[in-house]
Amino acid sequence: CYGIYTSKKLPVERVVLSFTPLSGRYHDTCPLHESQHTLLHNETEFRVELNLKITPDFVNELLVHSEGMRVIEPDHLRDKLIEKHLKAVELLTGKPFTYTK
Repeated sequence: CYGIYTSKKLPVERVVLSFTPLSGRYHDTCPLHESQHTLLHNETEFRVELNLKITPDFVNELLVHSEGMRVIEPDHLRDKLIEKHLKAVELLTGKPFTYTK
């Protein structure tokens, strides 16, 4: 579980995130979750794996860090973050914005 939201219905999922070197230094010293472990750490990428329930507060935490982050898996988490960013763009600009894969 991440944060205060929890549900017995949510499965524990494998999440793989890739960070820029600068964001990676932060997440190396301040992990997102207790299950976090490093998969790759070099001069171009910091990649981690977490095993947790993807809750609304975890998604919101990723939004805070998304400028220097890429979701490698699962796809549905990446899609959820894209959806939230598109909603923000629409609210900021007052214009609909569509994204095609």
